[in-house]
Parts: sequence; structure tokens; C-alpha cells
Amino acid sequence: MPTLYELTENAQQLYDLGSSAQDADDHEAKQAINEAFELLQGELNQKLEQCVYTLKEWEIEASAQKAEEERLKKKRKSVERSIFNLKARMLMAMQAADMTKSKGALHTVSLRKTPAKLIIDDPQKVPDAYLVPQPAKPDNKGIKEALKDGEILDFAHLETGESVSIK
Repeated sequence: MPTLYELTENAQQLYDLGSSAQDADDHEAKQAINEAFELLQGELNQKLEQCVYTLKEWEIEASAQKAEEERLKKKRKSVERSIFNLKARMLMAMQAADMTKSKGALHTVSLRKTPAKLIIDDPQKVPDAYLVPQPAKPDNKGIKEALKDGEILDFAHLETGESVSIK
């Protein structure tokens, strides 16, 4: 069976032939083109049906992969929490025992100072000199609603397209 791409090319060629045959009064040529076009539509229907089966398989595969990603993400977060908690317990144990270093056969555990971390106690009291200006962003939702309500805006427009729907 020809590929979807080949069928599309064939359909375009038949359409072009049909357009030129309309200009001529060759009844046999028009009939032959119509028969070929009907045959092509049948092949195209079969190919589209095959494409739907392929799409369904890919959708199932993508869904399974997404579920696996979510499962692995939860597992990773659980492991990361365990790492954080164990390090916190190690820190508390070493601080309680007034230890700064522990040497083992393979590893050395030591306490070290972390870099200073900024804590803003009251964001309202921060002077303008310490504020970073933020660029204005378009209100896409508001612009879309205005256009839907019939407003004419010279800087934006709504566009609709087509997509394949499978039922």
C-alpha cells in the first residue's frame, strides 16, 4: 500500500488533472479522472484507518510512559526526602555530641559552615534601590477576551486552524 505522503501527492495530481480536464470537453478523460479519484479515496480511507490504529497505539504508549514518569518522579522525591532527612539527623547527632568530624574506614563526615543565606523579613520595607524592575507582560487572556467580544485591536488578532479529530 502506498504511503500517506504518496496518496496525498496522487490526490493533488488528480485534482490538477481534473481542473485542466474541466476546461476541455473530453468526457472520457473526466470520467477516467473521477474513477481514479474514487479509487484513490478508497485507498486513502484505508490508509487513514491504519493511521488511526497507529495513533491509538502511540497514545497508549505515551500514556504508559507518562504514568511511569509520574511513578519515578514520586520515587525520586521520596529518595531525595530520605537523603535530606538523614543528613539532618546526622547534623543534629554531631551537634548534640559536639563533634565537627568523624573518620570512618571509607568516609569522613564533617560539619562545615554554609554560605550566608538571605532572608527578607518584611518585603514591604525593601527600599526601591534594592528592587529589580520587572518588564510589563501582555495580558493574553484579557486581549483574547476583548477580541472575542468584538473589539478591534491593531496589535493582535485571533487565528483558528484545523486539527484531526478521531472518534
